Amino acid sequence: MVMDDGKTCLIRYGTELRPGQAVEEIRLDAIINFNAGDKPLFSTGVIDPIVDTDHQRWDANDGSGYGITSSDYWNERYNGKLITEFEADKSYTYGVYFKISDLGIEEGYRFDQNTKLYINGEEITLTPDQIDVDDSGETIWFSNVLTMTPSTVKVIDVVEINDVTINFKDGDKPVFTGKSPEGVKYAYNCEWWELDSKTGAISADFFSGAYENKITTFESGKTYHYGVYVKAVGFVESENTSYIFGPDTKLKINGEFVNYKRYENDTSDGSDGTLWVITDLTMTPKANDTSSDNSDTNSDNKDTSSNNSSNTNSNSNTDSKNPVKNNAGSTNPNTGNDLGGILFTILITGSGLVIAGRRSRKNK
Repeated sequence: MVMDDGKTCLIRYGTELRPGQAVEEIRLDAIINFNAGDKPLFSTGVIDPIVDTDHQRWDANDGSGYGITSSDYWNERYNGKLITEFEADKSYTYGVYFKISDLGIEEGYRFDQNTKLYINGEEITLTPDQIDVDDSGETIWFSNVLTMTPSTVKVIDVVEINDVTINFKDGDKPVFTGKSPEGVKYAYNCEWWELDSKTGAISADFFSGAYENKITTFESGKTYHYGVYVKAVGFVESENTSYIFGPDTKLKINGEFVNYKRYENDTSDGSDGTLWVITDLTMTPKANDTSSDNSDTNSDNKDTSSNNSSNTNSNSNTDSKNPVKNNAGSTNPNTGNDLGGILFTILITGSGLVIAGRRSRKNK
């Protein structure tokens, strides 16, 4: 080129590269675990100014020729045999293709056989035949990086919580005794009694702040609802199976089915690994009544002789009751033995129940 002053200037076209710098490692966040029925899904690739992700790829290992990549261009190689969803009991192989970015080329970066691959933070051990670098070092292909077999998802049909304490009296403190059976694919985490959204008592210390007003004792005349939190075991590697709850999972408390609903802030349709629910099982504590405790709690000891009582002590102003003879002619309803000649007088005094007579025998 000749300039105005008659001098010449030499212009060189092209980019002068810096001495080659090897790319030591590539760190990729990838989606590599799928359930049977899932559609293929790919991550956005590496976040690295030096390296670009050209495409990722899954190939079926059944010889069918089916596969799928993250690139429409590369998908043409399958001639329409594209994987639309992963199938149970089939395995698939993952591969990934990288190239040096424009900035990386300007900076003189190149791939070589020593370039390491990390997927989701874990280094992948590769053999030389799994690494293919072009002559310029600008592209690298990692093949057969890993094999994936889609896991099976099983929905837990029934959840059982046993040994729940559901009967309380006025003034009783909350007691939590519920537990899940052994050998099931879920676990009891905690339970609670709820008066309203702000008032309740819960068994787990880590949820102690769940209620603004904590129940320390139950009150008669108030109705409390039972709630429970259960977690599924999730993925069981030995079975290649994930266990979850479903929208139709049923709940049993102490052997009885109960209805339940998820809380308002739970937007799940129920197809997940947690069951945090309030049930229609309610409890209303009874007021304490010491005069009727025996008849309320032990039907075997109810007094059936009141209609046959008579006044056996004319000097007493109190009522008296004589036990009715049983079928064996006994006046002891529990033994059937004749205790002829034994006189019982039951006196109701201001200080309680008094049994008097020549000989008394306590029912067992």
